[in-house]
Amino acid sequence: MPYVARDPSGRITGVFGQPSETAQEQCPANDPELQRFLGAGQEQASAFDALEDSDIEMVRVVEDLIVLLIEKRVIMLTELPKAAQRKLARRHKLRSNIGDYAIFEAEAEEVLLP
Repeated sequence: MPYVARDPSGRITGVFGQPSETAQEQCPANDPELQRFLGAGQEQASAFDALEDSDIEMVRVVEDLIVLLIEKRVIMLTELPKAAQRKLARRHKLRSNIGDYAIFEAEAEEVLLP
């Protein structure tokens, strides 16, 4: 990762391959601010921003896909790692609390949720 120097307002003013007296902060090469500084263009920085924004949407897609696979009995919730089971159960409870939708059929809850 490159090292960046910043001005008092926090904007990048320089990029270095090694840490220096003025550049102690490492910055990921795909950081949108760094890309803009390096002149990669607004289009590429916008693409990184759009990709980052879509991550939350993709989480919902993956969650819906897992639920569909469980409902169709392609997989069972208990086949997933315990951590994944807990996260899905927590999201199910949160969605139920806000009335988003019923993720699991009532008859399947006993099989699907720990």
